[in-house]
Amino acid sequence: TSEILEGIGNSAQQTLQDLRSLVLLLKEEDKASDAAGESATVGPSIIDLAELSGETTTAVGLVHDLDAVADALQSSGYEVKLTVQGEVARIPASLRQALRRTIRELGTNVLKHAVPASSVEVGLYVREGNVQLLATNDISDEKPIVSSKTGLEAMRARCRVFGGFVEAGEADREWTTSVTIPLDGLSKA
Repeated sequence: TSEILEGIGNSAQQTLQDLRSLVLLLKEEDKASDAAGESATVGPSIIDLAELSGETTTAVGLVHDLDAVADALQSSGYEVKLTVQGEVARIPASLRQALRRTIRELGTNVLKHAVPASSVEVGLYVREGNVQLLATNDISDEKPIVSSKTGLEAMRARCRVFGGFVEAGEADREWTTSVTIPLDGLSKA
């Protein structure tokens, strides 16, 4: 009986921690949306893509959304190389929501900033201690159609909630965005 009660207590504590992380995530997204103003809704976007599953509680739903973003980029003329490595089911449900939003943001950034009809690499890597979402594309010389300049900030805010970080930058006319979040201490619920 004491082991059962201890298990219930641990589950309840982890659920509360997941809820706190989700509330912080939603607050950060509201701040980023307010800072972006109306311009964030104008121009190319994958954020409102109808084909996204809407399912964030399963690993299959997360992979489906990643596939949908890759398909949307391909439909826009990009040559997309998509890689999914590792056991996606190890990613906690609360983190799947943040990754789902980040995947869509990365796709939107490609539409806004990449050379049209160029190669794009997107990867989700679940490793022993962390999960990494990576996108690489050629940088266009053209000015973006519309840019709120809040995409990377929103990604950084989501990562901070989970103790992760975002690295983004240019090398040899290629832009790489890497989102890394530790899995240690996060519940799989």
